[in-house]
Formats: sequence, structure tokens, C-alpha cells
Amino acid sequence: MATLNAVSLGLTQLQSRSKVLSTFIPDPKVIADLSEPPEEPFLKLMSNPSIRRASAQQRPLMMVLEITDKCAGGCNYCFSNSTLASNVEMPKEKIIELIDQAVELKLRHITWPGGDPLLHHNFMEVMTYSGQKGLHNYIVLSGLISKKNASDLYDLYQKNYLHMLSVHIDSTVPESYNRLHTSPKSLDAKKQGYQNLLDAGIPASAIGGCICLTSESLTTFEETFDWFVSMGANWINLLPFKPTGFGDLNRNLEPKTSVLKKAFEYRAKIKGKDWERVGPMECGQFHCRTLIYVTFDGKVAPCAFFRESTVVGNIFEEKLTDILQEKSKKRILLYDHEIKGACATCKNNEICFGCRSNAEMYLNDQTASDPKCWLNPDAKELYFAEQDKSLPVKEI
Repeated sequence: MATLNAVSLGLTQLQSRSKVLSTFIPDPKVIADLSEPPEEPFLKLMSNPSIRRASAQQRPLMMVLEITDKCAGGCNYCFSNSTLASNVEMPKEKIIELIDQAVELKLRHITWPGGDPLLHHNFMEVMTYSGQKGLHNYIVLSGLISKKNASDLYDLYQKNYLHMLSVHIDSTVPESYNRLHTSPKSLDAKKQGYQNLLDAGIPASAIGGCICLTSESLTTFEETFDWFVSMGANWINLLPFKPTGFGDLNRNLEPKTSVLKKAFEYRAKIKGKDWERVGPMECGQFHCRTLIYVTFDGKVAPCAFFRESTVVGNIFEEKLTDILQEKSKKRILLYDHEIKGACATCKNNEICFGCRSNAEMYLNDQTASDPKCWLNPDAKELYFAEQDKSLPVKEI
């Protein structure tokens, strides 16, 4: 099992910090009532009273579960090093076991990210089982979706076993897309994959877009965002580049903070001003503080980007329910710690606490204020890309 390394959040330190938690973490009675609840549907879902109460009570509601590292998307910055040649699948029996434990833990939701879950040999079976257990299911796809895939997904949707989907496309401009992917022809296939979902009968309201914000994808951001809008995407997640996985080989893809700001402002202009309240964090603190992340090789962490630095256990060595019985580990998973600097006093900290993975990836300190947020006066334009700007994007 990966060595537990909570960076500056060692178990002893966590215990000694209990007295200062109140400087950031709101009282449970207060957290249940936001002064200005968001009206935008996605953020409203991510900050509803139920999830706020769970956050205050340190009670997880969601699991993000990777079931394979295989993906044909070909992104040359992939945080999990996924390729089509990857060949690690979580066994079906272990997935079923995790679903049962999720129910035992009273979790409500599972997000199924990449690699591409469609490439798991038992995808339909485990999704059906999860749906039959009454869990809310959301899958994140590379976009390479055949008509048969789309038909299968519609069948899951119709049975109320699948509720939300996202399609990942970083640029709809071929020249830009090709600089970010190892398979240039896959752009047209991804666009067709999105259309296949709609043609199969899945409503546009159940489908979202996903754009990883790199120095390259931001050059065509508005065109790509507008394409998702034209397809009827209900929400469009904007995920700033992280220098990890393949991204660690291509740090020149780090976006400038000021350019990130323009992209997020453009989304707020189109999708509603509520989006300005979460900076580059994407879904707000309540989502992150009620979530457990499980990697394809069994690591249990707070987030996808903590798979090396902050691992509290491995589901191939102990049950998830047992891991969460240990209060010190649960506190790490649910970010029960103070935040330093501007994020602690930000006007938006009723909903946002800054992206903890940005702080981890760029500063090696998950308690720091978000280093890629334009509202943080200490944020730099660049942390890594400046030193690597002369390097070409490496092929994976």
C-alpha cells in the first residue's frame, strides 16, 4: 500500500489543529443556511441543504470510483497516465463489494471517471447493480462513444440506473486539439459520440461538457465552450491543468492565472453569475468535503490528484468501511483542516474554500490558498510553465 503521507497534514498535526478549525469551518447550525443560495442548477445541487449538513457533520455522501486505467482519449497531460495500452481493471467482484459498502455507509452517489469506464469489460453489469441498489450514478467519458455504447447508456438512463454524463473535449479546433492529443482523428469521433448520446434518446439536460484548461486549450476556449452550449450541455466543467501524471512531463501546458480568470468569467457570462462564487474550484467546498476517491488500483484519497501524496488506505488490503471508521483518516479525506491565507477570508468562502488539489499540485501544501485563483493576491501567473516554456509538448 502506498505510504500514508498527508503532506503538512500528518495525523499528529491534525489532532493539534482541532482548536483552530473553527476559524474556517462554519458551525453546523450556520452551514445549513447560506445567506445567498446559488440559483444555477448545478451549483444549487452541489450546495443544497442536505449536502451542507453532511459537510458540517463530516459525513461522506459520494464516492468517485475509477474502475480502469484504460482510455483511448489520448490526452498528453492525463493525470492518471491512462492510455489504450493500459490494462488494469478493478475486478468486478471488488466493484460489487464497494457498491455494497457504499450502501452500508449511506452514500448516495457514485461518479465513475476515467480511464474510460466504458472500456471495463463488466461496465454494464456493475452500473446496473449500482442502479438497482438505489445509488445516483454519474459517468465521465472520453467522448469515444459508439452507437451501441449510446444505446446501452440510454437503456441505463431509462431504467433510472444512470443519471448524469459528461463528455471530455478540450478543443473543437483541430489544430489545437491535435497539439494536446496523440490521436488527431479522435476529435471528430468525440463530437460524433456526443451526438450519438442525443440520438439514442438521452436528454441534453442529462449531459455535461468537460474542458481541461491548459495553455493550449485556452487559446480556443470560447469556440469550444460555445460548441458545448450549442449541443445543449446542461453544465460545463472547467478543470485547470495539474502537473501530475503525463502532465508532469508537459508542465509547459500550465495556464496563466489571468487567462484562467477570463475563461471562468466567460462561463459566468453565459451560464450565470453564480459560477463566479467558486473561482477555479468548480463545484464548491461541500462537494469536496463529502467525497471519497478510490483509484483503479485501490488507493483511497480525498481527490484524484492526491493519489500519491495523501493516501489513507487501500481497498485491496482493508474494507472501505473499516478505513472510514478511523476518525483521523476520515478527517483527512474530508478536508477537516484550516485554510491559510486569502481563501480563509474570501468573500466567497461561504461556498468555496479554494481548490485543494491546486494548492497541493502547485505549492505542495493543501492548506494553502488556491494558487491558481485570481482572487488570491499571492497567486502567480505561472509556477512551472515559465521555466519550461521553450519545451515542446512531449508525446506519450
